[in-house]
Amino acid sequence: MGCRKSGDRHTMIRVVREGGGASLTLVVDPSGSAHGRGAWVHPDRACIAFALTRGGFQRSFRAPVDVAALAKEGTLERACEAMTHPNWGAEPHLEAG
Repeated sequence: MGCRKSGDRHTMIRVVREGGGASLTLVVDPSGSAHGRGAWVHPDRACIAFALTRGGFQRSFRAPVDVAALAKEGTLERACEAMTHPNWGAEPHLEAG
C-alpha cells in the first residue's frame, strides 16, 4: 500500500478500518484475520511513511480515513519492530513439567 509492491501476507502488517460515517479509524490487525476490509503494508519504515503521508490508506479503503491515531501512537512502528524481531513467528517454548 505504501510502496505499492506485493508480498507474502505473512511478512506484512494488516490494517483494518473501524467505525463508519465520514471518517474511518484504522487499527492494526495482528491476527491478520479480522472481519472487514483490510490493507497490507510492508514492515518497513519507508513503506509505512509512504502509506501515511501519500494517501495509501485512503486509496486502499476508497474513503477518507483517520490516520492520525496510527501515526501518533506509533502503532505501525511497534508492529514493524515486532515483525522484524529475531523471534517473530517462532514457536513458543514449552517447558516440560
